[in-house]
Amino acid sequence: MATISDILAAYNEFPGLLRQCAAVSCDENDVAELCSLAALRAQPWARQAGAYALLYGSHVRYVGRALKGQGLALRVWEHIRGDKRFTINTESAEPPRLVVLALEDDDAWLAPSLELLLHWRTRGDGDLFNKKRC
Repeated sequence: MATISDILAAYNEFPGLLRQCAAVSCDENDVAELCSLAALRAQPWARQAGAYALLYGSHVRYVGRALKGQGLALRVWEHIRGDKRFTINTESAEPPRLVVLALEDDDAWLAPSLELLLHWRTRGDGDLFNKKRC
């Protein structure tokens, strides 16, 4: 099963693959702390493009991306609000977590590539909810 270490490896690898790519920021939160759109919009990466991973404990369950026009806050909000698999369960031993990899505005066009790198890093994992092929 893919873990957060796979996501962090991709985070460290991505800027080095592209000479012109600025640093990618990484932020990790409990989904319970971000269960409102206002809480998501208050994040420093709210309007940025990038990729994100939803996890149970340290296990990656979903990889997605947000484009510049939409921003990460709105994309994540639509995802956790509309996907019952990420409903907050306070009794769960492994509450859902969110890892966000945000790109600078000049690098926003790289969001789909960053998402594909995350999929490649988690390839072969039958436990992912989404299964894009790389």
